[in-house]
Amino acid sequence: MNGNLEVFPITKFLLKEALDNNTIWINKSQIIPFSKSKAKWLIENDRIDDNDVCGIVGYENNELVSFVYLVPDFLNTNDGIKKVFWCRRWWISEKHKNTILPTYTMNVALEATKNQIVIKFLGKDVEAYYRKQPFSTFSPRVRYFILFNIDSNLLIRRLGFLKFLKPVFKRIDSISLAIINSINTKKVKKNLRKVKFDYLSIINSNTWEFINEYTADDIFPKSKNHLNWQVNNNQYTQAPINNKNIHNCLISSIEKNIYNINFSVIVKNEIVGFISVLIRNKEFVIRYFLSHKDYESICIDALIYNFIKSKTTSIQTENQALGEQIRKNYTNFYTDKRNLYALAHKDINFNFSEIKITDRDGHFA
Repeated sequence: MNGNLEVFPITKFLLKEALDNNTIWINKSQIIPFSKSKAKWLIENDRIDDNDVCGIVGYENNELVSFVYLVPDFLNTNDGIKKVFWCRRWWISEKHKNTILPTYTMNVALEATKNQIVIKFLGKDVEAYYRKQPFSTFSPRVRYFILFNIDSNLLIRRLGFLKFLKPVFKRIDSISLAIINSINTKKVKKNLRKVKFDYLSIINSNTWEFINEYTADDIFPKSKNHLNWQVNNNQYTQAPINNKNIHNCLISSIEKNIYNINFSVIVKNEIVGFISVLIRNKEFVIRYFLSHKDYESICIDALIYNFIKSKTTSIQTENQALGEQIRKNYTNFYTDKRNLYALAHKDINFNFSEIKITDRDGHFA
């Protein structure tokens, strides 16, 4: 590797220093690991200690060339609580993809975490690497990407020769979304006449009591404080003209439109559901969908109505039952289903074979 190349872990302590001295963000590199807002949010995680790592970075001549994003979390085991690290992103610059840098950067990550790494899902380009490493696969599942309009960008990406018709397709996008939303609005509104929503920026004790009932047995434990950290909107930076932003952020925390919405579904003054969603431009990414079994259809209607009002165009979920109900029961344009599985390093002393990952596990966008 080049003599000017340096790869090193970023601990909570070093990230605090970087924020104080602005070292990451005054760098010449146009590409940065994450925004200042995301960095500040990371160090507020109640499951990270000063010496825990939250990323591995590689710089060459002050330019970012490699990055592994790590988020500390807890794992419930028979021997008590164990600390593990979610590997949420492994990025290498184009000029180094066919060098030893990708493997070297990941080796630094494994060493810094003592191999205690869990991966929620893989990109196709790294599957070959992990097949050769001591990782076990677990939690096979399906991710649903449900589109509610004719997506011209998707169409043009697949059929590039139609690019000259983009202005026409944009108009069709809007018309198709309006028609589909109108159909779905009529369907859900009649079921929501006596339903109220409690929108939350902070999870209160009553709501947490409901959430805890449905998450108490999660293998990755939840707490009110940790959930409040997870959904905190201070981690995001709104950038109305993002294409003029001086930095390109690898972790999507600077966007034209990005925020969390969290709300309880209320029937007869009782909480019957809790929903938390990440809005990222036109994406509606479900992270928590919890409902009383007798009110599941009402909670799904509540989710769809909020989706419509958010003016997003697609829903993403790894909850197969929920994805199937949305796909079958609400008018949509297209559904893409992708098979996923998770990975855990074999040095984690735990049997993952029967473990199922949910939307809410390891979701730190």
